[in-house]
Amino acid sequence: MDEKKKYILIAVSIVTILLSVCFLLCRHYRAVEQSTGSDVDTTIQQIETNNDRARATIIQSTELNQSAQAELINGQTDVSRATESVDILQQSSDKRSELIESAESEIAGSQQLIREEREIFENIDRANGLPETPVESKGTTK
Repeated sequence: MDEKKKYILIAVSIVTILLSVCFLLCRHYRAVEQSTGSDVDTTIQQIETNNDRARATIIQSTELNQSAQAELINGQTDVSRATESVDILQQSSDKRSELIESAESEIAGSQQLIREEREIFENIDRANGLPETPVESKGTTK
């Protein structure tokens, strides 16, 4: 029976070793599976966080774009008003230039009339035998 006990003891030892190896392998694969699952969960969380950030950035960019478009429209309106003002000022300047030219023409004509009148008076004085007296006015020359 000793030999039978030996075989039983060897068989029980082999079974115990096999069970121990199986138990250790199961624990190892479970740990690997949990860490892989944890990595997947972490990766998914990172993707969701990145998605949320990207969504917020897109929303912010859209708002900034709308604001920029509104500012552009306001700027175009301001430029249109400024252009209208420049046109009005140019027309006013043109009218003033015309008035100045007209006034200068009138002044030149008046000065010419004054010279002619002086000549007439000088001729009358000479014809009447009166001495010539220089008559000077402000801004006119003889």
